[in-house]
Amino acid sequence: MTVRLALLALLVPSAVLADTMSSRTSDAELVRAMKRHDAKTIAARLATPLEYKGVWFADAGCAKRFSRAGVLQTKDREVFARCFAKLVPQLSTRVSTSRESTVITVEPGIELELTFDAEGNIRRINPAGGSDTQGTPMLTAQAFEALRTTGTTLLDDKVRELDNELTKANPTSAWIRTCVAETGLSTRETAWSSTPMTGELFLRATSDWTFRAYTPPKQKRPVRVCSLSLLTYPASRAPSIETLPKGSGARVEYDFEDDLDFGTNLAPLPAIATLQPHELAALSLVPLDPKPATAVQLTHTPRDRLSSINVCLGTQGTVRNVVTLDQQPGDRIRAGKIWRWKFKPYVVNGVATEACALLKFIVTP
Repeated sequence: MTVRLALLALLVPSAVLADTMSSRTSDAELVRAMKRHDAKTIAARLATPLEYKGVWFADAGCAKRFSRAGVLQTKDREVFARCFAKLVPQLSTRVSTSRESTVITVEPGIELELTFDAEGNIRRINPAGGSDTQGTPMLTAQAFEALRTTGTTLLDDKVRELDNELTKANPTSAWIRTCVAETGLSTRETAWSSTPMTGELFLRATSDWTFRAYTPPKQKRPVRVCSLSLLTYPASRAPSIETLPKGSGARVEYDFEDDLDFGTNLAPLPAIATLQPHELAALSLVPLDPKPATAVQLTHTPRDRLSSINVCLGTQGTVRNVVTLDQQPGDRIRAGKIWRWKFKPYVVNGVATEACALLKFIVTP
């Protein structure tokens, strides 16, 4: 099934813990080592000196030592590897524009771009698709959408209203880089686009975007984050696998048809459907307990009383992953119950497909 960008405007899943498929055996070996928390194998894959930035560590000691951009020397390789081994890999639905690089996603939804040397060792770890000079972590589109307070990625009507002539030569698209400061103030720029006019058009169409500040799980203070959004007109022509723009952040010309073909030919990934809460409930074999909040309840419930939990199903209908996003009281109990939910497989055109849904629960005092 093709995961359309339009669906992200309706409901956004967090990333799924799954086997990462890659065109290089070395990439898959690295992800397996991360899942095993095998620091020794990871250390052997780090080619020093190694440039790193935009790596977020939950561990306080690791964050203090390696959160800022820097150059890793041989003497610190094993320490860095032990920190890197604590990262939990998730499914990546984007690929790098460079054949020497691969994109991996780690909890809680941070995208990293790893560049390899000729021997298959890691030479550089950067935010996926590039970031600002501060090495700000890049959130996945799914994690970033959870911060949205106004606006949408479903822009067909607004784009037609702004420039009917440009949209006649569709599809047209642009990568928009949005950064949210600790205060919640956001800024946007065109990372690259089909044409310079397309980039300007999408910046105008997203002028109403606002976001709340991002606070990492188990932390009290917000941190600055950025994310890349591939916006497409018409939204129905959005590629199922997105090829990130060049990490330099410089504007480049974008051949959209090449992007449509790239993922199919070079980096096939399993499709993951994005379901609305009622669609997930329709697959349930038993009543959902706890019961997610309804749209009416959400409009009358303060944000700090809501718990966001992402649920993902495998092709057999079994719960594959449960991710709590807000770290609210009782999340562990809610997640434990959700792991025991039973579903029918989600089927598209006769084929069972992995699927995710972002659910919200009201936290009682």
